[in-house]
Amino acid sequence: KLQFLYLIAHPCTMLGRSALLLLLLNGAAADPRWLPAPTHYKHVCALMTEVFNVKICLAESAADLAHRNKANHVAHVLAQVIDFDEDSLVDDIRVHQKMVDDNSIVYVPLRCYGEEVDKYNDIAKPAGRWQMLCAEKVHLTACDIPFNRGVAGVKTVVGGEGADKNDFKYDDKRAEWPAKVDAAGCSKDYDATFEHVHHLVTEAAARVYPTVWGLNFNSSAGKELAIANGNCGWAFNGSYVDPSSKECKGYFATKDAGCRLCDGCVVKKGITYAVMAYIGGLYTNHRFSKTKGEWMASTPDASMTPTPPSRVFETTSPALYKLVSDFTSEGHLWLPRGMPTGGYTGTRNGGSGTVAWGLRIDEALPMPHTVDDEAPCNAAPPAADDDLTSGEVVAVVFGVILFFLLIAAFCLFRGSGRHASSEPL
Repeated sequence: KLQFLYLIAHPCTMLGRSALLLLLLNGAAADPRWLPAPTHYKHVCALMTEVFNVKICLAESAADLAHRNKANHVAHVLAQVIDFDEDSLVDDIRVHQKMVDDNSIVYVPLRCYGEEVDKYNDIAKPAGRWQMLCAEKVHLTACDIPFNRGVAGVKTVVGGEGADKNDFKYDDKRAEWPAKVDAAGCSKDYDATFEHVHHLVTEAAARVYPTVWGLNFNSSAGKELAIANGNCGWAFNGSYVDPSSKECKGYFATKDAGCRLCDGCVVKKGITYAVMAYIGGLYTNHRFSKTKGEWMASTPDASMTPTPPSRVFETTSPALYKLVSDFTSEGHLWLPRGMPTGGYTGTRNGGSGTVAWGLRIDEALPMPHTVDDEAPCNAAPPAADDDLTSGEVVAVVFGVILFFLLIAAFCLFRGSGRHASSEPL
């Protein structure tokens, strides 16, 4: 159990005391079952499990016992993102169903480079939406998680058994965050688990609620992110300017040239930054120093004193802040209310201990259906309704020529008829 390990390893530290509190409040978290990948996955995956029927695929390099704690951490975080209140019911049925229908998969190699990654990029994989998360970037005790900084949020179900999410109350203890921006006893290594898992969920939410979360500048979130960029530009088109400099006016930009607007990456990344900013995942001095080249609004609330030159998210972008801090409206149930601790405690069947994962990975698992991907970035944009395609242009030109040929033929015929009628009998 993750919290138990923290307690043993750090019995006298802030992290150990928080682990003890979480154990007392929530009980111990069970770990998932990792099973050999079925035939149609084993050329990519060594072991697999499922979290609410969303797959996690371990490459051979990450499948040994030495890395099992990291693999389990990924599963626990995915479970907490899908079911934050840990009642063993998904928070947003529609978003979750979209993830299942599209065969969403977290792919976990040990490193982000090398033969396995090259193979992953080159070979034909079962259809699905794959998200890579390298085990070397998984850090269980990262300071980015408020729990690891010594601030344990408290979850309470007000309505009793059978209560829905609107009856669920979560106190994230955010008033304690400002005192922990330089917390000791946790790791300054960045835990990329939440970011990459959240990308996968965001993709599903964008397809289910496109007007709010669509991965373009036309959606509600996208419009706010376009405003947030100001004139700081984007690396994909060569216009990037560091938002932490004084050379542009904006607080969000992407410096990775491979992250493009046309494939949804820019807006997806911006949504994840906004969510992490609100739930405290960026609110440490060290994390701000690492993210300021892309995201400046790392201080969540107006009541919190920012570390210059960090900006306050609530006042810098109030509309975007409102979008990611609404957890009960239609289209918002999928949003996590806090940074996952990596210790999912939900069980099924009235607390019988049957966890909601690792249930269907076997040879009988059917091949997933084909997923309809968005248009690739190098594809020509579709013609507007009032524009003509090249085929239609050819048809119109041919029709015009034919029309004039018919007119000319008619005139010639009529002219010859007149000459014939004017001749004497």
